[in-house]
Amino acid sequence: MTKDIDPTKLDTLVEDNHEPSTMFTMLNQSVPTTMLGLNDQKFADYLWNGTEGPSQAERKTINNLLGGTEGIEDQLRRQKEAHPDVRLMLVVEGIATSTPTGTTTWYESRTNKRIMHSGREFRLPLQAVYAWTYQVSRFMEVYFTPNMVETARMLVAFYKSDQKDKHTTFERYMKPLDWHPNPQV
Repeated sequence: MTKDIDPTKLDTLVEDNHEPSTMFTMLNQSVPTTMLGLNDQKFADYLWNGTEGPSQAERKTINNLLGGTEGIEDQLRRQKEAHPDVRLMLVVEGIATSTPTGTTTWYESRTNKRIMHSGREFRLPLQAVYAWTYQVSRFMEVYFTPNMVETARMLVAFYKSDQKDKHTTFERYMKPLDWHPNPQV
């Protein structure tokens, strides 16, 4: 039996042991990262502690969502119920576009990152995924990234931001507009 994880005592970004090892390598280049069995204790795929408390992020590919959202919704619900005091967010990774018959996913060319190739075709319309993520966003934050590299960059940015004591976003000094029109004009 593994030792219970206390999210308030974490001092690194923690990745679940079922996530890709390439993701661990990318994260560990920028921030201290450890690997534990997070899913076994009903946590999401990534977990960290910040100055305002712990946060967790569940990573799903667009292919996962197009394959069916029922299981994902159930998983997110269980994670939220198991750890109600831990901020939960969903990260959707990948690119998809609507087609007349459903949805096509896209991936980068291995030789030229400016070129995209079509991937799998799904019968599920992309609008269904849009509607589902819109409803999910009422209960947790939902973020979108085009690929695994950008997901790693986003998680690192979230982790580093949460380590800061004070943020100035929406607290910056704004000089009041003092404008007096010329009555002669």
